[in-house]
Amino acid sequence: MKKQIKARKALFGRKDRKFTSSQQEFLLRMIDQGMSADQLEVIRRGFREELGIDQIAVFAKNHLDWKQMVQMCYCVKDGWSAAAVARLVHDNVAASTISEMRLAWAQGLAESNADVAEAPASREKRALMKEREAAMEERRLIEEREQKA
Repeated sequence: MKKQIKARKALFGRKDRKFTSSQQEFLLRMIDQGMSADQLEVIRRGFREELGIDQIAVFAKNHLDWKQMVQMCYCVKDGWSAAAVARLVHDNVAASTISEMRLAWAQGLAESNADVAEAPASREKRALMKEREAAMEERRLIEEREQKA
């Protein structure tokens, strides 16, 4: 209960912070669910950056930690597509990885943010496919040797 009171004071205690009624309702719901003051500060920053409540709610519902939420908010602010951000949320990508992806996209190392978001999973899939192909080729060569003998 003390945690909730502290979070309410941190968010609503200052007069310079203005929230719409729907934002207030959402924040109070998050406080009741046990979000810390740090996590709520991230959400507040998201509102200041004019991210939609629905976008922030998706992050919160998927139980992302607050560092992930910060990076997701930055991705949205940077103009990432909804599909790319949704993929990051679905895969529960680590905050440090998201930070690296944002950097790669900002430096133009990927054609689109969807390519960046897909990259870790694609790399793993490609590595597995190469291993399977190598194993199948090895089996085929062994079978050919056995047939010749």
